[in-house]
Amino acid sequence: MYGEDTDKKVAIVGAGPAGLAAARALLANTTLQVTVFEQAQQIGGVWYYSDGDKTSAMYDHLETNLPKQIMAYSGFPFPDYDNVFPSRTRVFEYLLLYYRAYIEGKAQICFNTEVVSLEKITERNEWELGTSGGETFTFDYVVIANGHFRKPYLPDDVPGLAEWAQLAPDASIHSTQYTNCADLRGKTVVVVGNGSSGVDIANQVSSVAGAVYHSVRDPARANWPDESPIRVVGAIQKIDPTQGTVYFQQGNPVLNVDQIIWATGFRFHVPFLNSYRATLFPEDSHSGVKRICGLWEHLIFAQDPTLAFPLLNQGVVTFPLAESHACLIAQAFSGRIPREHMSPVETLAGKSLMAPDDVLYYRHINDILLAHGGEQDPFRPVTWDDTMLQLRIDGKEAKSRRNVELVHRSLNLRSLGLPYSL
Repeated sequence: MYGEDTDKKVAIVGAGPAGLAAARALLANTTLQVTVFEQAQQIGGVWYYSDGDKTSAMYDHLETNLPKQIMAYSGFPFPDYDNVFPSRTRVFEYLLLYYRAYIEGKAQICFNTEVVSLEKITERNEWELGTSGGETFTFDYVVIANGHFRKPYLPDDVPGLAEWAQLAPDASIHSTQYTNCADLRGKTVVVVGNGSSGVDIANQVSSVAGAVYHSVRDPARANWPDESPIRVVGAIQKIDPTQGTVYFQQGNPVLNVDQIIWATGFRFHVPFLNSYRATLFPEDSHSGVKRICGLWEHLIFAQDPTLAFPLLNQGVVTFPLAESHACLIAQAFSGRIPREHMSPVETLAGKSLMAPDDVLYYRHINDILLAHGGEQDPFRPVTWDDTMLQLRIDGKEAKSRRNVELVHRSLNLRSLGLPYSL
């Protein structure tokens, strides 16, 4: 354990997967006093979900995109009895066990407490943090781990969309408002987006809908089995709000559309941070922040390395990377990495790292940790050796096979007149 000044304090904003990992590493590898602020009443972040919640990136029938063998935190495997792709409820239970094993009783955690302001007081070299309860705290370091899924992104350049939303407010929704397909029986539905949620929701809806159209930028990349009732079309070109007709860049117009579900992702959302905004968020707009700039290794703010943003990259193996980032934060905050080594990488901050190339980044982070004494740390993250690399490759193929299984499940439920369930 490094650092001799036990009076130094660190705030972690968010008790989701990244915040929990940060707490574990900082508690194990430094002498910093750790306080976690969580606006919900429980840990888990996006994985803390109640059925029917229309504000979450989760929905009722959801399982992981990653097999449990590579999704697990270091030294903390999922139980043997869990499915290869655990359900959202099992993931939440797993996070709760992780919290109780490594964090509960060791860090101070403030539930039902939203961070509403965060400002650097340069003359004191401290961060001043304000909460929804009217309290003010000071910290030496801050980890912002409030998640990817804070600000739903909806396109604002589709002709006719705004007018249609006014005429039929519930006919155009973001995927955060989707909970299950029970209300879509017999309806004509367009699902936009070819990411994991778009594919999953389109398949679920196909178990009950009269017709499902999957709108993607490149139809050649939508891989539905021939027996699936889902029809692939191009990106939405325009909407006739009076007729409910949707026109596509590729494919025939669809008349009398009842529902559009926009699985178009999220923007970063850090409204409480009052300092360094022009440098960190140069593309800030009403639709949110697309990427965060000025970061060293996609993680630590180079201009002021007392501030960190773990787990910004998408398409990654989240829990292990959260711990690798957490260990690097611990090294930086305890002074083991010279500030002059922390130059920002603008071109990659917040971008996707797709398998298996993402493993190169995980190995790179591990190399930095080892170069600064990481082998002596009480807690060390997952080592991405050749076995883990192969698991990453195999996991992607396994999920493709699993998606085919889920398509056939949806078809079977459709033939039985039953709504989708896992």
